Amino acid sequence: MENTIGLGSMREHLVTEASFDAREDFVARISRGKNTGESRERSAERRSDSRVSHLLSRVGQIGSIERGEESGQWYHRFGSHAEDSLCEQLVQAEAGYAESPENPRLRKEIGALVYASGMGAISAVLQELVRDIPVREREGKRFISGRTLYFNTRDLLQKELPRAYGIEPALQVDTTDPENVRAALEANRGAVIAIYYEPVTNPLLEYTDTRAIAEIAKAFGVPVIVDNTFLTPYLLQPFRQGADVVLHSLTKYANGEGDFQAGAVVGRSEFIRKLKTARTNDGQILSDPSLAITLAHRLSGLPERMDKHAENAQAFAEFLRSDAQPYVSEVYFPQLQDTRGSSAGGVLSFVLRGENDSERTQRESDLMTYIAQRQICQMCPEANTPLVYKTSFGESGHLILGETTFGYPPEYNPGLVRLAAGRTNVQPAISFLRQALTEVYRK
Repeated sequence: MENTIGLGSMREHLVTEASFDAREDFVARISRGKNTGESRERSAERRSDSRVSHLLSRVGQIGSIERGEESGQWYHRFGSHAEDSLCEQLVQAEAGYAESPENPRLRKEIGALVYASGMGAISAVLQELVRDIPVREREGKRFISGRTLYFNTRDLLQKELPRAYGIEPALQVDTTDPENVRAALEANRGAVIAIYYEPVTNPLLEYTDTRAIAEIAKAFGVPVIVDNTFLTPYLLQPFRQGADVVLHSLTKYANGEGDFQAGAVVGRSEFIRKLKTARTNDGQILSDPSLAITLAHRLSGLPERMDKHAENAQAFAEFLRSDAQPYVSEVYFPQLQDTRGSSAGGVLSFVLRGENDSERTQRESDLMTYIAQRQICQMCPEANTPLVYKTSFGESGHLILGETTFGYPPEYNPGLVRLAAGRTNVQPAISFLRQALTEVYRK
């Protein structure tokens, strides 16, 4: 796989001792190219970027654009200037630190591609890697995945890809101990397509050291794919630690408002070009051409937003570990060595107290019901409470979600509740949570 997805000689330019860069450098990179004094021509071009199709000036122009003989845009599904700008911004966010006059290769060697959703990006990468394997050689091949993954990603690795392509279900490994990965690679030598994991898991916030995993994987010639949605490139840049491909659900922190879906892949340009060809055929593009412009604008505000998410998450954690102790037995919100400010991001989880699993589950269910009943209505997009019962994270509001929400037996600890800290004033949300816990345990 090294010649398709691996970074090859670029790795030495991308791997650094630090796992993130100075805040001012990051801000400068993702803001690069923003023109405050926009020319009339560029303003017209931006309006054109929001169209599905574009004016052509001569016969044969589409072929020239597609062959790379000239720059241009002609139909949204094949790409646009707005998408190109967003992709450059994503490359700068994840890997721009490696660009310098002495090393001008970055723009040619590392690329990005955006998709209609985070799962669209994940599916595209995993399917492309499997399709790279000749059909007659797929038997016995498999991915190694983290033990805890987003449930749709897990289903893709465990069920959908094996059913569609004839590979084995992914081997789930506790990647928080790199030696588990080494053992899995030894036991499956020559059969592993790639290693896939989330450096901070949802919802237990277990941390995987990408630097250690990448060192082991390199010895076996196996690429490392990291879903960096939870931390974002502001808190952690996995290429610095040796990752080969970085994925994002842009729906979350990069968007910041939760009003549309998008996903992204950042990796070796050769691999990105193959993904783009496949995306042109399967149509996993942003639904509206103007969304690329919106995302680029919002991405430039990521540092300020993430600072607030992390600050509010810390405030929630301090409350849960102190005033809420009569109701809370455990809080999952670690301090990490490899991230900016040692932050685990804007999401934390906690477990409610109870004499047994049944009581803990009931307390969690009661807490969700208490909050849901105090919202304007369960079908409204907004609520009049400072803590909102809904899925997702990265939005301005504070979101809470319990295990019983999904209607299945608890997958994790009974009584587990996830809190996604938003950016609004956290104190009213803490006061509301205090009141809710008091009422639930009064029964």
